[in-house]
Amino acid sequence: MKTLEQLSHDQEVLTFKEFSNEMALELGVIMANKAAAKGYKMAFSIIINQREVFKYGATGTTNMSDVWMQRKANTVYKTTMSSLKARAFFAGRNSTFFDNWFVSREDHADVGGGFPITLENGLQIGVIVVTGLAHEDDHEFIVETLHDYLGK
Repeated sequence: MKTLEQLSHDQEVLTFKEFSNEMALELGVIMANKAAAKGYKMAFSIIINQREVFKYGATGTTNMSDVWMQRKANTVYKTTMSSLKARAFFAGRNSTFFDNWFVSREDHADVGGGFPITLENGLQIGVIVVTGLAHEDDHEFIVETLHDYLGK
């Protein structure tokens, strides 16, 4: 697993000058094509200002993918950090996200696969969520895709 410092660095670097619904569509299609090329059965959601503007589930995904994505998105919104960073942050304190934020495990998940959409000015405007791989691989899928998309 990545260290807390590495996860923090990902979030600091992978920011957007702007982010629109059209960019969400473009990024979502890139993610879907990348997953298909690798043979991954994944689901994706891109949410801007609490509104889902892109969603895709490959054949073989189920409604449980939607449940996992919502739980990961809730964690990102609650903490303003990636869902994997939330896990690492509290693991380093011998605690859990659930114990410290008093949230339910039914509505939140402290696993990788949720990543904030943050503008260069620091404002978080949304979330990118993926599911279908091991949770750390879900996180890396987002990070690698954003590095390529942003050229960073």
